[in-house]
Amino acid sequence: MIDKRARSLAEAVQGMQDGAIIPISSFGEAGVPTELVEALAKGPARDLVVISNGAGFGRGGIAKLLATGWARTVERRNAATPARRIRERRRG
Repeated sequence: MIDKRARSLAEAVQGMQDGAIIPISSFGEAGVPTELVEALAKGPARDLVVISNGAGFGRGGIAKLLATGWARTVERRNAATPARRIRERRRG
C-alpha cells in the first residue's frame, strides 16, 4: 500500500495543477479548513475550481481564493436545493 500522507499542508498542495477541482467542506464560515485555504493561496496551482456549500464572506475563508485570483470559480452546493447550482466567478 502506498502511503499518501503529506507531512505538511504546503507539501500536500505542491502537486496540484492549474485548474484543479477541489471540494472543501464548509457551512458559512464554520467548518472551513482555514489552514488548507491558506496553503492553497500560497501554493503553485491557480485557476482552481472550488466546490463548497458557500464561498464565505468578504476576503476571508474560501472567498479569499476567489478575491485573490487563486480560484477561477466557486461552485456552491446546497443540500436543501440539490438541483440548484450557483456559480460565482472572479471578476476581471
